[in-house]
Amino acid sequence: MGVVVVVLLIAAVASVGYYQIGIAPSLVSSTTTTSSTPSCTPSTCVNVTIASGASGCYNPPDTKVCGFQPATVTVVLGVNSTVVWTNDDTAVHTVTSSSGPLSSGDLEPGNVYQYTFTAAGNYSYHCVYHFWMVGNVIVKAPST
Repeated sequence: MGVVVVVLLIAAVASVGYYQIGIAPSLVSSTTTTSSTPSCTPSTCVNVTIASGASGCYNPPDTKVCGFQPATVTVVLGVNSTVVWTNDDTAVHTVTSSSGPLSSGDLEPGNVYQYTFTAAGNYSYHCVYHFWMVGNVIVKAPST
């Protein structure tokens, strides 16, 4: 058990270092909103749900839907580059990137957090309260 924890900590530190050196310098600001209703249309945004019961399902091999659903989404700049996270759970969650643009703060049950991406890249995020809840947004440049 102790070896697994050490390996996970080393991997986490390496990931943060890579993000800070390789990804974070290229990030630019964009729109962030936390509210109870999204301000985009279904054709311009991608939805991610924090499933009911997500906070209480860290017991592998748990068969319940856990965490962010879907865990990975792909968006295209200028087409559907806004992601909307909806908290359908009864617990407070966050959408937080370690050193990037995503920072929802406490996302109360029933509320939404939306973020419009303005730069292509790979954006990993997690819930600060529930370490098993992780997700990824792949942002692609528009095809020419």
